[in-house]
Amino acid sequence: AAKPVASKERKKAKPPKKKKPEKKPWPLSRNTNPVSTTGKTHYNIIETSQWKTGVPTVMGGHMMPSGDVAPVCTSPTTIEDIYDTKTTQFVHPFHYYEDGMEQSKVMVYSSKQSLGDSLVSDVTEAAKEAIKQTGKFTVALSGGSLINLLAGLDASALDWSKVHVFWVDERLTPLESEDSSAGTAKRVFLDKLGLAEGQHYTIDASLPVDQAARAYEGRMLALSGEVLPRNASGLPVLDMVLLGMGPDGHVASLFPNRKELAENPQSWILPVQNSPKPPSERITMTLDILNAAKKVGLVAAGKGKAEIVQRVLEHQSLPGALPAQLVKPTDGSLTWYLDTESASDISPSTWEDKKAWPRNQIE
Repeated sequence: AAKPVASKERKKAKPPKKKKPEKKPWPLSRNTNPVSTTGKTHYNIIETSQWKTGVPTVMGGHMMPSGDVAPVCTSPTTIEDIYDTKTTQFVHPFHYYEDGMEQSKVMVYSSKQSLGDSLVSDVTEAAKEAIKQTGKFTVALSGGSLINLLAGLDASALDWSKVHVFWVDERLTPLESEDSSAGTAKRVFLDKLGLAEGQHYTIDASLPVDQAARAYEGRMLALSGEVLPRNASGLPVLDMVLLGMGPDGHVASLFPNRKELAENPQSWILPVQNSPKPPSERITMTLDILNAAKKVGLVAAGKGKAEIVQRVLEHQSLPGALPAQLVKPTDGSLTWYLDTESASDISPSTWEDKKAWPRNQIE
């Protein structure tokens, strides 16, 4: 008699498992260059012009893990001159300004030199006006390339003894360090202007960063309402704030998707630790303070800023992804200072509809 076939032999052989397709990283992720001693900590590097035809016409340029473009709302108005003149693009214009926010303009200059000349002129005129009306002028500055743009400030143009200079952010380094924004500004232009003693407010770099932030805030709190008036929310109202913008859209030391961006009306100055941009320890004014100012200038010059300028001005991002989009003065005005290189990717012709695009002054 034939032997019964074993149950295992009766089962059909399983088909070979299909090899899962290799998952590609998100377009915004470039997890390379270990920066810790363990090799486990990495920078999240955003390469310039990752997309051959420019940033995708999606909200903030976001992509899904599969690499497909995320779903996007479209406008019934066709826009043909943003990335590719051969393709009709549909863009959903965003409104991150409140209705009636007409105190916002974008100025485009023919060169970096003309931008700097105009910036110096605007600071000088704002100072003269404030001194005439209130007897003082308070200004908060950013570091980086902005300092050299202000080198043309003239000691004879106004009474600089009535000017108070603050820093929107500063690294925890002594004035003598090349990393010190305040120290660099002193060497480039501040020392020649004749500020009154004690009216250039610098960081105490001998303190731990959290104490340095409290000490700087304490110096501001100690100023009278005549020098540094408060608004209805108790926030200091600076006459002018000048900001630069990083290639990731950060302003001051308010970096994308970090806790410092949260509303913080109880604090004026925050400590920043483990900054994604070295040096790692620094202090920064809060977004509430920046937006309480009477005049805010946002400065970006050079071809290296073209892509981020276009993203900030023409693409809505998730809150906190592009901090520069959160700069919107409550009762003051906002002016963008661009040169032709940094403005080379924007399309002002699409801004003619004031309801769609509140930024409508180009020079």
